[in-house]
Amino acid sequence: MSGQQEPMELGLALGGGGLRGLAHVGVLRALQDAGYAPDVVTGTSSGAILAALWACGWTPAQMEEVSRRLRSVELYDSNLTWGSVLAVIAQVLRLRWRPRRPVPQGVIQGQKLERLFGLWTRGARLEQLQRPVGIMAADVRSGRAVVFCPPAYRERVQRAMPAAIVVDKGSLAAAVRASIAIPGIFEPKRMGPYILVDGAVKDKVPAEAARALGARVVVAVDVSARRRREPAGLLDYLGQAFDLMARDLAAFKLERFADLVLQPDLPDVELTDLHRVPECIEAGARALREVLADLERLLHPAAPEAASGQAVT
Repeated sequence: MSGQQEPMELGLALGGGGLRGLAHVGVLRALQDAGYAPDVVTGTSSGAILAALWACGWTPAQMEEVSRRLRSVELYDSNLTWGSVLAVIAQVLRLRWRPRRPVPQGVIQGQKLERLFGLWTRGARLEQLQRPVGIMAADVRSGRAVVFCPPAYRERVQRAMPAAIVVDKGSLAAAVRASIAIPGIFEPKRMGPYILVDGAVKDKVPAEAARALGARVVVAVDVSARRRREPAGLLDYLGQAFDLMARDLAAFKLERFADLVLQPDLPDVELTDLHRVPECIEAGARALREVLADLERLLHPAAPEAASGQAVT
């Protein structure tokens, strides 16, 4: 990969936020419509899905087509049975009764999603990727951030983020599955010595990773919606609680590593509100269009001589 050590221009950091993350499809579409293409894409949780598809060469139109055809039965495999519910109750109350099977570590198994990611990415491995992509997860054993990236970028990321675990080999679908493992909602993803959960535990909108991969200008897309109603059910309650925990850390990191932060005006949707996917996509496209002038200035800053009225030679 010639020229890989040269700084790249535009990096996108796509944040997590459940179904709201489909706003990233709109951002990519509007960016393309404006004549721009990202050089680097990083993603956490739902943002990791779109980052992985970008790394495999998907166009925004292809992402949008697939997003509009999603069905809950294709995505979610419940981990809850009467036995598992009783096992959780026994564990919480510290009863002497012990279940025959281990207590589930998440409401959703995640196997369906991982198989679907494998189909979408055609079984791609990190070693095969040519584009600079970063997928964020977190290792609950060590408490460290985990960055999945192609081998050509391992050293660069390791130098910029010495506290992180950098993984440059393995299935791209497994990396995405690890990144979406919201604690309590999805079972954690076990990979070698690591027990991996949603990257938002350490970095909800991975602007730092985009910078580490070489982007000169980093546009971060924060899809953490403001909640306008009480939680509707267990999954919504867990998702809201997790968003609150990750919010303050995300704000600190965005201020330090992002040049431009997009916060699309998104509907308040649950994981199962797939009929509202078009609203999320359009909200992302609208947010990008509103900052095009700012993006233009960042990518094409005026030369000092021109700004001072002097002739440029």
